[in-house]
Amino acid sequence: MKYKTVVIDPPWKLNKFNSKISKKYTRCSAELPYETMTDEEILNFPINDFADDQCDLFLWVTKSKIHFGFHLLEKWGFHYANFFVWNKVLGLCHNGVHSITEYVIYAYRGKNGLNYKKPIDSYFKEKRSHHSQKPNKFYTMIRNVTTEPRIDIFARKRHYGFDAWGNQVESQMQVPLEMIVEAKER
Repeated sequence: MKYKTVVIDPPWKLNKFNSKISKKYTRCSAELPYETMTDEEILNFPINDFADDQCDLFLWVTKSKIHFGFHLLEKWGFHYANFFVWNKVLGLCHNGVHSITEYVIYAYRGKNGLNYKKPIDSYFKEKRSHHSQKPNKFYTMIRNVTTEPRIDIFARKRHYGFDAWGNQVESQMQVPLEMIVEAKER
């Protein structure tokens, strides 16, 4: 099946933190809790096995991968449209800067499919939970303005309205309380 909406959070290979400093000040281990891919492997990821010719793509990038993210979109045949910023409330301190944000590049190919009658903010705030797990708020925002079918690639957990692909996906569908309330109101 080809998808009209793709969310992808590649397992970026990042520089390791100094274990001693990292454990003391950030409560984060030097090793990531999942397998990673090199930039070359991500460039060669078969996105066309998932993405329709008319597709909205939401690419999660770390601050060190923003530039590469634009290169990746070009290689995959997508056009940049906008940028989202997630304020995670808590973060790490690198080079004297308290990093509490993460980024999503919005791109499309074919025709931009967002619903303009339901504009969404490019900035959202939700406290982070587990390492690399993205906020429910993001999926709710995207679901409300995009076309089905949708998929979350390299998913850490399942989200209502999205198929999930990845080796860390939890086995049961988790429906957020807000979705149950929305369904009852219809």
